[in-house]
Formats: sequence, C-alpha cells, structure tokens
Amino acid sequence: MTPPPVKFSFEDDTKYRMDLILSGLPPVLQCFGDIPHFSREYLAEVCQGPGTVIKNGSLFTADYKSRYVNVTDGIRFTPGVPEKAERTIYLLGSSTVYGSFCEDDGTISAYLQEICNSKSPGEFAVVNYGTRGAFLDLHALQIPYLPLKKGDIVILMGLPWNDYDGALIKNLDLMCRERGVEFAFFLTHLIYALSTPSRWEKLLQSNYYQGLLASARNQAGAVVLNDFVPPARYVPSPLLADLTAAGCRCYDLLPCLNRPHPMGEIFIDKVHTSRKGYKAMAAVMYDSFVGRLNREPLDRRKTMQYSYDYFKRWIHNLTAQEAQLHTWIEEVKLRGFKGEGSIGAIIMNCNPFTLGHRYLIEKALEEVDRLYIFVVEEDRSDFKLTDRIKMIKKGVAHLNDRVKVVSSGNFIISSRTFPEYFAKTQLTAEKVDTTNDLALFGAVIAPALNITRRFIGEEPYCNVTRQYNETMKRILPPMGVEVHEIPRAEKDGRAISASLVRQLLEERDWNTLEGMVPPTTHDYLVGLSAH
Repeated sequence: MTPPPVKFSFEDDTKYRMDLILSGLPPVLQCFGDIPHFSREYLAEVCQGPGTVIKNGSLFTADYKSRYVNVTDGIRFTPGVPEKAERTIYLLGSSTVYGSFCEDDGTISAYLQEICNSKSPGEFAVVNYGTRGAFLDLHALQIPYLPLKKGDIVILMGLPWNDYDGALIKNLDLMCRERGVEFAFFLTHLIYALSTPSRWEKLLQSNYYQGLLASARNQAGAVVLNDFVPPARYVPSPLLADLTAAGCRCYDLLPCLNRPHPMGEIFIDKVHTSRKGYKAMAAVMYDSFVGRLNREPLDRRKTMQYSYDYFKRWIHNLTAQEAQLHTWIEEVKLRGFKGEGSIGAIIMNCNPFTLGHRYLIEKALEEVDRLYIFVVEEDRSDFKLTDRIKMIKKGVAHLNDRVKVVSSGNFIISSRTFPEYFAKTQLTAEKVDTTNDLALFGAVIAPALNITRRFIGEEPYCNVTRQYNETMKRILPPMGVEVHEIPRAEKDGRAISASLVRQLLEERDWNTLEGMVPPTTHDYLVGLSAH
C-alpha cells in the first residue's frame, strides 16, 4: 500500500524548505553558489524572517532587523536608494517581490534600484512593499495608503488565482490613473509553465518534491513519483491579452526564466527563485517598462501600443524556431504579391463559396489594392479543401491578379490556433478564447506578408465567430492591422450564408440556390451532385 504524500502546513513550510536546501542536493545548493557566507544561520534568517501584521486596512510585512533581512514600516530595506529621488517606484506583490530566500541586496527591488542608479541617477527610489503569502486582492487595500504623488510608479507582480483577479488589476490601474500615477502588472508563474525544464525543475513539478522533504526530515515512508509532462511550448497567458485590451500595461516574466538561459539552476521550489532569477526579472522590469517611461513620457493614447509592442516581440521569440510556420510563410511569399500597394486579408472557409463571400471580397477590394484569401485548410467541412479552393478561384477569376487564394496551413483558424471554430455549432453560449490565433496573425503572419487590413463579415448568429470578431477588433489594430467589418449580403430579405446554401443543396432546391451562389459555384455543385 502506497503511503499518502507528506502534508505540511503554512506555518512549518519554511522549515521544510530549509531542510531540503540543507540536505545537500546539488541543484539546490547551486542556487546559493554565489553566496560566500552561505550557512544554516544565513538560511534561517533569509527563510524565516518577519511575519505579517495588519495595519492601514491591509496586511503588511512586520518590522524586523537582522544581518540579512531588515523591514521598517512594512518596507523591506533596498540598498542604494537616493535621498531625494524625483519619482518613487512602489513594488507590490507577495513572496517574490518581498525576496524570499535572499538577503536585502538580492531582491528584485535591490537589482531594479541598481539599474536605475546606473541608467538614470537620482531619478527613481524603489520601495519594496512585498508581503509574503498575500494574494493580489490585498494590494487593492494597500494602494490607497501609499504616499503616492503624481508621476510615481506602482508595479504589481503576481499570479492570479481566479477570474476576479483580472478585474481587480484593471481597477488598480484605474485607481492609479485617477491619482496621476503610472501602473503596470508583471505576471509571475509556477514552475509548471516551463516548457523546457531541467531535470531538477521537472522534479519540482511533481509530488516527489514532498518525498524529498520527507527524506530531509528523516520521515518514514516512500512517495511515488508522479511524473509531470511539461508543455511543449510556452503560450502567452490570455489574461495579458485581456488586460492589454483594457488599456493596462502588462508584461510576462516567465520567458526570462524559461530555458535556454545561462543562469544554471535558479528554482528553489515550484515558485521561488534564487537571487539570479530576481536579477533577471528586475532587468525585464526596467527594459520593458521603467526605462521606457524614462526615455519617453507616457502618452495615455499609446498605453495599449506599449504593451502590444512587447507582446508582439514575445510572440516572435516564441515562434522563432517553428520551421513549419516560417516555411509556410515563405511559400506564401513566393506565390504572393510583389511591389507596392496596400494589401488586405480575408480568412474564409467557403463551405461552399457563395455570393456573400464574393460580395465581401469585392467590397474589400474597394479599400485595398490587393487581397489574400486564406482558406481554412482543415478538412472538417462538408466540402474538401480542394473543392473549396476550386470554387473560390472560379468565383474570383474576374478579379485577375488582385487576389491570391492560399490555404491557411496550420496557422490560421486551425485545431492548433482556434479549435473552438470546429465545434461552434455546439458552443452556442460559452465564452471562448481566440487570442492564440489572432496573436500569431498580428505579430508574425501579417507583418511578414505586408498585410495591413483584415476584413470580416458581420456575424449576428454564431456565438463563436462573433467572439472571434470582437477579439479581433481589440487585438489586431494596436498590432498594426486595421479591422474592417462589412455588412452581410442579403437575398430576398435573408442573409446569404453557406449554411443556408448547404440546406438548399440537401433539399435539391436548385432554383433558390441559384440566387445564393455565383454561376461558377452553381455549376460546380451540380457537377458534384451528379457523381
């Protein structure tokens, strides 16, 4: 009989981790390899440290003094803070912000202050209000009591645990704006999100971690390793897209910790890193946000643009090694448009090609010089891809070289990027996330093919397509792609749709169907039905 995993309470959690670190496991000791005075006493101070107190209507870190950890009035000491700085940076968050497992000069605030002093001397004072064990909603109670002045900066770091936290972050952003204060959210992660973990990092992702703790404390009983399969690749959090669409500046901290990186072992447990990890996060914080504000004062109209520029860079980084994607893009380029002129795009399934599709294409060509028609490649429709492409090409032959009909590959409305599309008849009320598909299009595909406009038809009926269109309107414009919505074509008071055409085809109502599709599609359908 397999014994249950070791359980531990919040109160003695720190003691367990200390025992694990001191048990001599090389990967953990590597996290402290750059600290010459490392010892049990040192570890006791940086691990145990201060508790938490209630004051000013919220929770703050209790006052504490020692050789390595010092807290006064809820603020952990940050070395190098200038006496009279022009602006103050307030760091809010839980144990990562506080700086668990490191001394005062190894926290994120210490490294951020060091960077600020080097690149903009005397301008910023960094204040560490990190509170161990505090969830994001506690920081909503802290902000009103901070001595904020116009031009100050509030940085919130954390890992949302529920749907409420997204709304909370938006409200904190508004709260700061009302006081003339800059605000940004930096997303942290559990180690489970790493896509290429080391052997030690994978170990920390399993229940075996508790077994190691049990062994370190000489507790009897074995614990079976519950292997965790890491994700194949890192996908940006939908939360960041939602916050960005609302105008919040938000950034992702995991990519700077994701392998490959030169820092060696940095994770002490499933969430906390050594000071090397904190240093890497501070660098991202300055380069992506604080340094931008220093070089270019914020224009509120550009708020989303700043975040989306950052978002686009990370999508590029994440897809840089995807050979299949870049091969597909190069193939499209070879068959695509050459020379100058505005280029638009339409993504269509055309199951089958109708007068509604042709109307949308012709209206789009009133606004752009040339147009890509990307055809959904997956054969999960009534008509095969080859048939759908033939119908489209015949239906747009009169437009000559102004259009290019291209299959969408595995990169636009596919099972990989937008699986809900293929179950949209069942998802009549559910909320779906279409960020993955649109981020890839806006950040990688559109720039590579010089696409600056995307055209969509109105969608009054389908729940999934309607959400896709609404998300597109929010995400693509700040990524450099305008979205133009065109009213549906109608016939006899009814919107022309592919689903209606399929119904007429099933009923073999050729007379009515003839008014819904181009002659080329009509002839093609008649030919198919004859076989």
